Amino acid sequence: TVLVLTALRAPNLGDGREAIEARSGLAPYRLSGEEKIGMRLRGGQATAKVTPIFGGKMAGKAFQHDDNNAAEKKDSEKPEVQDPLLTNAGPEEEEDNVKWGGDEADNLPDVKQKSGEEEEDVVWTARAQVFRMSNMSEWKQRAVGPVRMLRHKENKKIRITVRDDKIFKVRANHYILPGTMIVPHKHCETAYVYSSPDFADDITKPSMEIFCYRFLDEETAAAFKNNFTAACHENEILFNKDV
Repeated sequence: TVLVLTALRAPNLGDGREAIEARSGLAPYRLSGEEKIGMRLRGGQATAKVTPIFGGKMAGKAFQHDDNNAAEKKDSEKPEVQDPLLTNAGPEEEEDNVKWGGDEADNLPDVKQKSGEEEEDVVWTARAQVFRMSNMSEWKQRAVGPVRMLRHKENKKIRITVRDDKIFKVRANHYILPGTMIVPHKHCETAYVYSSPDFADDITKPSMEIFCYRFLDEETAAAFKNNFTAACHENEILFNKDV
């Protein structure tokens, strides 16, 4: 093994960088990736890429000192997510082979929902706002919808029902019992109040309720009171026959 020593001449301060490197026979010094990053960050904004230590094709992204620009660039690099409803792409996995619409929808059987009023005739109806007295002696809105007086086709007895417009649930359901007193509300000329056992919540177990019906105008309220009083007299005769 032969060791060759090369005498190095002290570089002249006036020589340039390339001349010094040529005389010394040394390869130009290259900054490491961390040094490049540090220098560029101190300069304000980095635009060059960092070369991996162990080689390879992957290179680091450009570093920016401005946080706002970095956030905007990061958002722009996100892949665009397409709405599956706007494209023709189907689900990733088909659970069922059912295709809705077309002949299958046309062949569905017609289902008729029973309201429980098929055997009755409408005696009188009007829209109203219905309240019920709570346990705290406060009026609570029970429903907003049509108030219907129904006469049974066979026994001729008259009952009153209220079905809410929004949820289509029966909120009042009871016979207009003989002797029921109906009185106007003290502070509203278009409202009437009475008390009756009601079967809306449980058809097998009635609950004693106090109802208040408020109508659009005085004329409709008066018609409700007159028809209610007439139904009381008719039911009194019918109930007496059953005794």
